[in-house]
Amino acid sequence: MRKDYSLRRYVIGGVTIGVVIVFLFRLWDLQFMSDEYKAHADSNAFLNKIQYPSRGAMYDRNGKLLVFNQPSYDITVILREIEDLDTLDLCRTLNITPAYFLKRIEDIKDKRLNPGYSQYTHQTFMTQLSVEECGVFQE
Repeated sequence: MRKDYSLRRYVIGGVTIGVVIVFLFRLWDLQFMSDEYKAHADSNAFLNKIQYPSRGAMYDRNGKLLVFNQPSYDITVILREIEDLDTLDLCRTLNITPAYFLKRIEDIKDKRLNPGYSQYTHQTFMTQLSVEECGVFQE
């Protein structure tokens, strides 16, 4: 007794066409409808680094002072070298909350927000501190 396998050809062809249609729909969805991968690609492709300009005093044509340069400082940390850090004292000194301190440490370690992260290099913890705020650390 011979079995009739002619129906098998249509089943396999239908399954194959169904899989191809699903793949094509998913490809169309990823290419045209979803911005998720575009955001990931942009964050990998561009490294935004802020450069603060070094300017002196600016005067108008009559000699009146318009703007002046006030120095500012950044606090950087090397996370690998932190030992026995009194976070409450540091937070009190910088006038920040412990929650903000923990969030900044998490942001520094996040590769999406900080693509140049390495626990062996300087990482910027706070920026644009005044002379008075930074003077506490210089003592």
